Amino acid sequence: MGGTWGECVGAGAPLTCEAKPGACGPLDDGCGGTVDCGKCPECTPGSKTFEAAGEHTFTVAGFKSLTVKVWGAGGGGGAYGAKSAASAGGKSSFEDIVAEGGKGGVGGGSEAAGGTATGGAKNLKGGNGAGACDKGYPFLCGNAKGGSSPEGGTGGQGIDSVDGCAGGDGHDGKAPGGGGAGAWACVGPWWIGQGWGFGGGGAGAGAHASKTYAEGELAAGKAAKVVVGAGGAGTQGVVTDGQAGTGKHPGYYTGGDGGPGRVLVEWTCP
Repeated sequence: MGGTWGECVGAGAPLTCEAKPGACGPLDDGCGGTVDCGKCPECTPGSKTFEAAGEHTFTVAGFKSLTVKVWGAGGGGGAYGAKSAASAGGKSSFEDIVAEGGKGGVGGGSEAAGGTATGGAKNLKGGNGAGACDKGYPFLCGNAKGGSSPEGGTGGQGIDSVDGCAGGDGHDGKAPGGGGAGAWACVGPWWIGQGWGFGGGGAGAGAHASKTYAEGELAAGKAAKVVVGAGGAGTQGVVTDGQAGTGKHPGYYTGGDGGPGRVLVEWTCP
């Protein structure tokens, strides 16, 4: 009994270029033939780093393997008796990979939480900032370090006051994502070296996320959305006319700023 082959259908065949976004060159159509999806983009191995706060666009090049690393920004360090609250670090992202920033430090408060991450193959929480020491001899308080970001920037170092009621500003967190350190202030007659110490809290660090895409998982030529978070601002303490801050450094002090976020994209070619 004679007959002819019917149209190749079912199981998604015949496959078209439109049905496979980002396809290029000859493509097996699933029916024993091929379709031409055009010239493939030239591939040159490389990397691109985004450090300026705000939104950016990354045009995906041809690649064999593409790795994205994202860090959220660190929060700002706290100061005792602050005029306003320290700000949190901004979140950073690449498409659906998101690394949140760390929380701002609180004067006289508990440790500030580091940011969390989602969407990556590896999602790591940012380190917590050290809580403030509420009171005690000056050399026992004020060393409220900022948290460190995984595989990223370290937290700012706290102030160790060892000279009566001397105080100091908290150091800034290191990029990418380190939390700012808390400031240090002291109340009482500094000349007898027994004033009450008041510490600002260290800030939380930005989270970190990373993911590696295989060839074809991101379409060549795609305009990928990139966001880089700004580092949180350390807060300024209140300056007083009383005993607080008498001695070398009148007044209270300023918490360190958080380290900015970062997005790093690296790719290899066949």
